[in-house]
Amino acid sequence: MNKAENISVETLRHEIMDFNNDLNVQKLEAFYNSSSFWEIIGVSRKEKQHSNFIAWILNNNEIHSLGKFPIQKFLEILVINSKEKQLESHNELFNTIIVSDYEISEIQIETEKAIKIKNSNYRFIDIFIQATISYMGKDKLLKIVVENKVSTKEHTEQTTAYFNYFEEIKKPDETILYVYLTP
Repeated sequence: MNKAENISVETLRHEIMDFNNDLNVQKLEAFYNSSSFWEIIGVSRKEKQHSNFIAWILNNNEIHSLGKFPIQKFLEILVINSKEKQLESHNELFNTIIVSDYEISEIQIETEKAIKIKNSNYRFIDIFIQATISYMGKDKLLKIVVENKVSTKEHTEQTTAYFNYFEEIKKPDETILYVYLTP
C-alpha cells in the first residue's frame, strides 16, 4: 500500500467515525430501531385495534379533549382525496367542508357494525360513522362506511357488498361516503 492509499483509507476511517458519532445520525438510528407502542403491545398488524383507535380519535365525546377537530380534519382529508365522480355528486357538501362552513353534530361511531346483506351472512363494517351535518340551511344525515386494512387485502367483495347494501337503503336526505383505508 502506498502513502496516497494509506491517507485516503485513514481519511475515510475518520469520516466514518465522525458520521457514526454525529448526534443527528444517532437520533435517527435510535428512532428507527425503537419499537412503536403498537409493536410493544403486540398489535401492530391487528386490524380491530387500529379501527378502535381511529374510532376513538374521531369520537368527539372521548377523553382526548380534541372535540370535533379530528372528525372535521378527517372529512377534509376525504374531500381532498376524493375521486372526480365523488366530487361531482357531492359538490355542494364538499365545497362547504373545504371552507369549514358547516356544523357536525350527533356524531355516532361504531366499530365492527354488523349488517345483514341479502342472501348472505352478516358482514362487519370496520368503522361506521353517522352524524348530522348542517350546511347552507340544510340538515343531512351523513354516513361514512370505512373498510380498514392493515396487513391484508380486500376479500369476498367487501366494499362492493357494503356499497350495494347502503345504496339500496339510502334515503333522499342522506349522504353516504365510502372509505378504504390502507397503510
